Amino acid sequence: MKKLPLNIIIFMGLTAIFPLIDFLNGFFLTSGIPIPIGVLYRFFFFIFLLVMIAVPF
Repeated sequence: MKKLPLNIIIFMGLTAIFPLIDFLNGFFLTSGIPIPIGVLYRFFFFIFLLVMIAVPF
């Protein structure tokens, strides 16, 4: 079996944990705890995508 590159593994992992991040973000917001988990996740994901587009592998 061919080994996947690290950037693809990270992308799949970030995409797979999105529902968990979304759930936690909603849970904390409805509980009144102002932790910006969703904002941090989306910022990191956006930066990751930009870096993977800009850096040739």
